Amino acid sequence: MSPVEPASSYRDFLAQPNDGSYYPGHATVIVRVAGKVYIVDPVLMRPLLRDSWVFYPENIVDPLHFEVDGVFISHFHEDHYDPNALKLMRPGTPIYVTKGRAVLEEQLRAGGFNVQPIEPMQPMEIAPGVTALAMPSEYNQIDSSFIIKGNGFSVYQGNDNFLTEATLSRARELMGRINHAYIPYAYIWWYPICLASISAEERHRELHRLMDKHLEIGISHGEILGADMIVPCGGNLVFHDNVDSEVNKAVYSPLQFKEYAERTHPDIAKKIFPLFAGDYAHNVDDRPKIVTAGLTSEQHRKGMAARLKEHAAQVGYVAPPPQKVGEKDLDFLKPRLAALAAADLSYDLLFQRDGDMSQGILVQLPEKKVSVSNRVTDTRPWIRFEVDPLVYDAWTDGTEKFEVMLETSRFRVHRQPEKHDPRIWEVLRLDL
Repeated sequence: MSPVEPASSYRDFLAQPNDGSYYPGHATVIVRVAGKVYIVDPVLMRPLLRDSWVFYPENIVDPLHFEVDGVFISHFHEDHYDPNALKLMRPGTPIYVTKGRAVLEEQLRAGGFNVQPIEPMQPMEIAPGVTALAMPSEYNQIDSSFIIKGNGFSVYQGNDNFLTEATLSRARELMGRINHAYIPYAYIWWYPICLASISAEERHRELHRLMDKHLEIGISHGEILGADMIVPCGGNLVFHDNVDSEVNKAVYSPLQFKEYAERTHPDIAKKIFPLFAGDYAHNVDDRPKIVTAGLTSEQHRKGMAARLKEHAAQVGYVAPPPQKVGEKDLDFLKPRLAALAAADLSYDLLFQRDGDMSQGILVQLPEKKVSVSNRVTDTRPWIRFEVDPLVYDAWTDGTEKFEVMLETSRFRVHRQPEKHDPRIWEVLRLDL
């Protein structure tokens, strides 16, 4: 069966004469501007991150999505970067990335794609009458956002990139007012839900602080960019367990984002449109003309429950029994540690397979020493992970990087002292 099937809503979008944006779902956005068509973060439908997350609603995938003038990839996470989708593009299709995202560029070049880096915060003409702006995260070396503009019409796709007011204001100076702004708003991350070294009350309080913070950042994105249409996007990921889990309650739907804005920012709320897969908007007389199926909160919840039930029936994973860890089992980490620049980091990192606390893999920095152990030295800062067998085995056999494990949220983490050190988490995300 083909991985893509025709979708009438996209054909309807293309049949209209005006510039506009089409929303296949989640982080994927298609922009038609100045006679050109661009797609941001195209993905094919499949469960993500070792079956930990699913899309709901599922993205629309049309064969015509792969007949575009260019592709923008924001970062290398599975729900944004899908090499199999890129392989369906016409040979030589330019793949635009934010310059300086080394991991993403390396993966794309290794795949033989036509990579076109864009200098950060410098408008670049990518076709006659079409300009793009790349906006890197100020907080990590992974995320980025884009503005695509032509003929006085522009689209912002924020992806997972929660930018500062200063960067967004500078982007507006460079590119002008944004017509359609697809903004991040959902707090989708393991912290603090997976953090076992704080109390349940602290986790609850911290989670809701971060949820509200990111909702406010999303609203400010649309306000600063002066958007006519604000689309909350990136919240179509559903955790594999159940509708009422702590994770799924924390990841607000676009409809809940609209409801929050109506309570707290009623003027901005009038410009917020919770679009879902297959919805779109054209710019008519400098205003958005929106076509939407109008999914309701009740329909969304019922559909999510059905999707999770279907997913659980398809997976059927049974963890194999743990095996004794030997010296040979540490080989996958040694080249990664050898390349690590960690002279100023003093940490013990202990990785254990959930259900088998009798053994583990101990990494000691800055010595870059790796050994079999079930305890930290307790003489310097340490982080200890208890990892679900599904992802632990994929990490230790060298199939996945540790970043994938973090994205699955299938673990518990203990740390001492109980405070965030961004330097060690950058090592965990990018190097191990």
